[in-house]
Amino acid sequence: FRLLTLLPALKFEETIQCTVDDYELDDPTRPPHKALSYLWGDPSRTIPMLLQGKTANITENLHEALQYVRKNDRKIILWVDALCIDQQNIHERTAQVSQMRDIYTGADEVLAWLG
Repeated sequence: FRLLTLLPALKFEETIQCTVDDYELDDPTRPPHKALSYLWGDPSRTIPMLLQGKTANITENLHEALQYVRKNDRKIILWVDALCIDQQNIHERTAQVSQMRDIYTGADEVLAWLG
């Protein structure tokens, strides 16, 4: 599975920047992470962010959640379904959805974004 590293920003309105790294779910050396649960929102209303240095569009709801979760002085490691699962790959998406219980229970903290 993949974990998202949300990079810090000094200003709230700065562009969201993240990297993604692969881990084994049962790997005891993987970094602690938070799982983010949120409503995807309207898929036609997106805001650009930088993922692995490339522009990626995310829904307004996810953008807002990441803005509020982001710190100004340190990275945050998250599992976010829209960015940690290749949504275009049906096989991967199916496999990851079947692991969501383990992903959430393996998280150090679960964040629920209600807006």
